[in-house]
Amino acid sequence: MSNSSLERPKMEHEEVSVKVNAWVDRGVASLVQALNEFPQVYTLQSCEGPAEVTFTYGTEDGLPWAESVKFALWLANEFAERREEATCVTLTCQRRFRFHIRLQVEPDAVARVAAELRAMAYRFTESAPRQRMADFCTDAHDSN
Repeated sequence: MSNSSLERPKMEHEEVSVKVNAWVDRGVASLVQALNEFPQVYTLQSCEGPAEVTFTYGTEDGLPWAESVKFALWLANEFAERREEATCVTLTCQRRFRFHIRLQVEPDAVARVAAELRAMAYRFTESAPRQRMADFCTDAHDSN
């Protein structure tokens, strides 16, 4: 039986999440740093050509899946409200309801988008983030 990289063996001791340093392409380093200012963002991969970062929200394996979905919708809405056309937020369902979020950014807009993400992360952590996402999802549902 093979374990995927997302399936960890059961441990007898409690684990906690920590942010760590990692080698990333220089062209996306500012995006990775900005995204990781959000609590509960776990970077999975990144590449500078084209500029993109794939991550989960909630836990490193994307569970609970609803949190990743809400965060992706909230993030896409934040960029839409800013009329930020240099970004694309994509949500992909992996096996067993593990959702990955991909942020793609036009290369000439990476620094600007990273700055916007840092500002969003600051506001997100200063407010009640789950409430902001819940309010957004409720408003989006009610408008349909």
